[in-house]
Amino acid sequence: MFNLIPRQHRKKLEREYRLRVATILFGFLASGLFIAVVSIIPSYIISTTKINELQTRSDALKIQLGDSASTPLSGTLRDVKDLTTALTPTASSSTYSRVIENVVRARVAGITLDHIGVSLGEQGTVEISGSAKTREALVSFKQQLARVSDVQSVDSPISDLTKSSNIGFNIHIILKHHE
Repeated sequence: MFNLIPRQHRKKLEREYRLRVATILFGFLASGLFIAVVSIIPSYIISTTKINELQTRSDALKIQLGDSASTPLSGTLRDVKDLTTALTPTASSSTYSRVIENVVRARVAGITLDHIGVSLGEQGTVEISGSAKTREALVSFKQQLARVSDVQSVDSPISDLTKSSNIGFNIHIILKHHE
């Protein structure tokens, strides 16, 4: 290929070309940055206005309420907090979710649970109904339930064990009483 432009002029043109491309890229970058800053300004103004408005409301409420210890609402809230604390179960007591979680964890292969009924009170009880593919699966499930730390006893009718497969069962569990 023939070069019609001398080497010095070609280098000068390449340098000018790169300078023009860099100038255009810088221009796009600067204009994008300018647009971004201009776009953020309304949000900043609105946010600042909202903050000032909320601060003013907060100050007005503080002045209006005065000493919070003297208001009847404070006493009521304190009583509600005390009652809530008293009614909150302790770590040692059983909760519905914990009992159900333990029952589901004890489930073995071949056991399908249809119903779990939990009654926590003076003496907590759990009623479980479902089906077992085999007698061995049902016996294994009862043994797993008996190993659960919250369980005092596991009872089921003898009739649940008469069939050897596809067994419908009902299990009655009495939970340990925690103080």
